[in-house]
Amino acid sequence: MSASSFAAHVQAGFSKFPRLAGNAEKVVLVGDSVLDNFFWLKDPATNLRAIVEEKLASGDATKEMICVNLAVDQMSTFDFLERNPRENPWRMYQQARESIYSPPHYDACDRDGYRHLQCKDGLIRSALNLEALRNVKHIILSIGGNDVYLDADTQVSLVRSLVPFCDGRAEVAKAYGERLGKVFAAVRAAAPDAVVTPVICYHPHHEFSISGATGCPGGIALSVQRSYLSWMVTPMVQAALRLCMEHGLNVIDLSQTLDPKNVAHYGNMDVEATNWSGAEPSDVSQHYIADLIRHVVTLPPGTRSTIFHGIPNGSSPSLTEVVGVPLTERTVDSYRFHKGVPRRVVEEVSSPPDAKGAAAGKKTKKTKAVC
Repeated sequence: MSASSFAAHVQAGFSKFPRLAGNAEKVVLVGDSVLDNFFWLKDPATNLRAIVEEKLASGDATKEMICVNLAVDQMSTFDFLERNPRENPWRMYQQARESIYSPPHYDACDRDGYRHLQCKDGLIRSALNLEALRNVKHIILSIGGNDVYLDADTQVSLVRSLVPFCDGRAEVAKAYGERLGKVFAAVRAAAPDAVVTPVICYHPHHEFSISGATGCPGGIALSVQRSYLSWMVTPMVQAALRLCMEHGLNVIDLSQTLDPKNVAHYGNMDVEATNWSGAEPSDVSQHYIADLIRHVVTLPPGTRSTIFHGIPNGSSPSLTEVVGVPLTERTVDSYRFHKGVPRRVVEEVSSPPDAKGAAAGKKTKKTKAVC
């Protein structure tokens, strides 16, 4: 089946849902469970899509916009363009959506789960799903966290970087950048008039091991993760930031927003619960994500190449402010995952001093905006 035939099939599947088939201005969530967030929450009946739409409805300029979710839990750059349920299944999440989102209280798309996202051959092609939507204004793209979390080969290559003269980080970053570039190209082609905002994933909670190992090996893996994960994945994030800079894109940085020491920012917020995940947003932190999405959606036209992160208000579901840092070669080179850009670099690149400021050796502060 040709790409145009696939797209026509997707459009036919969307036609039974007014939210998808209509001409309302859309903010579209694309990618992984950072955005397809419901399964791991304390109250899974609330989801990020609904929260984003509520926040958009509160603004004069965005009150007519709707939020559409095309993201699917466990998505990665390995299968964003074509995901096979036999290789990376989503059946567990489909069943959960059917049991949680009962009519008439929830949107029909939420209850339908992922059926309307599947092509006739059963595969999910995210770019074709995006192409089938009308009037897409903004695309929020979260992809890459599962490249580390769910891929054993990537984890082994990153850990090898701890061995002297064996920099697996560079190999991983290069391959990831190439895959991400293809994702960017497909998203651009699917919705050429939309504003794309990529999302940098957060650091997992310090009590949660992404290795999945238990016992003594699990303890060692968790210790390595706490000490070295930021260092190991920084080249991957820098590769993503360079792509964003080339395309003039703004970026949402959750690695500087969520606190890996605060359990209220992760999963169902209970480390002792059997279904707690320290690699998923919580009922609290999904509000941070929604606030950051609303912030980038309402930026003045022409705002480009800025990294935004939020300052949480403790463990409450609100941000005290949103901070923006210019995305330049200097900030990319100095960027560190979870730690961001050093303050001295931010002060140097945020706003070049005028002649008087330069003579006095003064620097300006980083850009801040209350959300």
